[in-house]
Parts: sequence; C-alpha cells; structure tokens
Amino acid sequence: MGYTDRQTLFRKCEKLRGRPLIAYVTSTLPNVPAQMASDAINPIIAQEQAVPPEWKEVDFLIISNGGDPITAMQIADILRERFVKFSVLVPRMAFSAATLLSLGADEIICTLILIWARWIRRFLSPSLTGQVKKNCYKSLLMKSSIILISFVQTSKSRIRFT
Repeated sequence: MGYTDRQTLFRKCEKLRGRPLIAYVTSTLPNVPAQMASDAINPIIAQEQAVPPEWKEVDFLIISNGGDPITAMQIADILRERFVKFSVLVPRMAFSAATLLSLGADEIICTLILIWARWIRRFLSPSLTGQVKKNCYKSLLMKSSIILISFVQTSKSRIRFT
C-alpha cells in the first residue's frame, strides 16, 4: 500500500474516531526488518506538535515487531505529557517493545490473536511445535487472558478487543 493510500486510511480513521491520529509503523517485510529505535523519537514529537493544542485526546496507531523498550517508554511519556488521554490502535501487531508502549496507554483497541500470537506461542506453549491443534486453542486463549489480566492490573490501560 502506497503512502497516499495510507494517508487516506489514516484520515478516515481520524474522522471515525473523532480525534487526531499519530501513526508509527515499522517494516514487517521478511527481508527488510525494522525495529522500534530512538531515531523514531523526533518524528513522533513532530507529529505530536502538529496536533492543535485544543485536542486533549489522541489515537496512536502502531504496527511493529518491537525493538528498544526505552524508546517505547519515551514515546508513551511524550504522549502522556501532551494529552489527557491517548489510545493505541493495533490493526495488525505490536510485539515486544510495541506491546510495552501499548500498555502505557489509557486504552488499547486491537484483536486478541494479532497482538498476542507470537507471545502466546513463545511463552505459554513452549512444548507445542508446528501447528497448534484445535483442542489446544481454547486453553491457550484462557492462559493468555489470565496473563493479560495481570498486565492490565499493573498498567493504566483499558483493553478492548474488536
């Protein structure tokens, strides 16, 4: 999808949600990996400063394989300083540091499988290899819900799955 198409989708999202949108998308292409890193701080600040001062709430769209957790915390701090409320939108994935950033938000809007799939596979079912059998799926979701609840208790986020 080209830049112009993405901008059109971002504007539609702003109109639908009724608030400005700041986007942070790293490459997820197989041979063009990209990680969340400190070089993203200045562009995030530029997007944050472009939001008119009368806006007190913002959406932060993130698609990322993760990266530097310090950068994730800095981005969350930047958004918290400026806005009364910020929500994170995860249309595809937010792994590792991107998950940490999301947990710093007031609200996370995502799909359960896409945000947690890698995490569930790696930490909740290390003995499972290959394809997850259908009868294991319900158990994995139950375990992920328990761990997710513990994350919510230690964060300020309200998580809504769509």
